[in-house]
Amino acid sequence: MKKVRVLAVDDDPAMLEVTSGFLRALGHCVDAFLDSRDALDKLKLHGLAFNLVVTDLRMGTNPDGLTVIQEAQKANPRIKAFLVTGDVDCHNLITEAVKKLGAKVLFKPFTLESFRDAVETAVRET
Repeated sequence: MKKVRVLAVDDDPAMLEVTSGFLRALGHCVDAFLDSRDALDKLKLHGLAFNLVVTDLRMGTNPDGLTVIQEAQKANPRIKAFLVTGDVDCHNLITEAVKKLGAKVLFKPFTLESFRDAVETAVRET
């Protein structure tokens, strides 16, 4: 599997540590952000440098994961993305919104194997 640069965003420190740590263990270069506003700032400056976005959906009062994906795609139309969420109450709405963005969704809880598979699929498409 080729190695890519990933923008990882999650307002849960433990989840961000797990996902970014696992991405690094797979050999990817990861820029990890707890605050989506900081991630959006990074995208404005270096959006073309990223190949993949992995983001949570809901991040408190900060911009949500759909916004992060939209802004990443504005900065780099070739970027791949997937949304990670535990919000199963809006399953169909989330799936439709993500499809419109050409992204994928991974529902929590997930296994590291399913996370790796989602990353590998996205990387193959880059």
